[in-house]
Amino acid sequence: TTLLEMAFTGNCGFEVDLNVAGKSDLEILFDEEVGIVIEVPTASAASVTAAYTDAGLSASVIGKTTAIKRTVIRVNGVVVVDSDMTALRDVWEATSFQLEYRQCNPECVEQEEATLAGRT
Repeated sequence: TTLLEMAFTGNCGFEVDLNVAGKSDLEILFDEEVGIVIEVPTASAASVTAAYTDAGLSASVIGKTTAIKRTVIRVNGVVVVDSDMTALRDVWEATSFQLEYRQCNPECVEQEEATLAGRT
């Protein structure tokens, strides 16, 4: 969920491989353990990971963002999501737009929805 939200706001795609032994795909994808996801330039990934490790924290590189608006999520090397980011964003936003139609001027909601769909 975190990765998708980052892609939606960044208007980009990503490829990740989440390597966790002993858990199912759903347990890994929707795990509520405390943690963070940060995006850093590829050239800085090793030094950032090392800084966290030196501080006694677990850290690893899980993937990269891409200009191509495609989301590819692998769990232990197996692809579990491979989809167009904009299609996933549309599904994500659909509930919010339905609530807005009940709370706001429908013309304004339509304009907002059209703007979202038109992002490139």
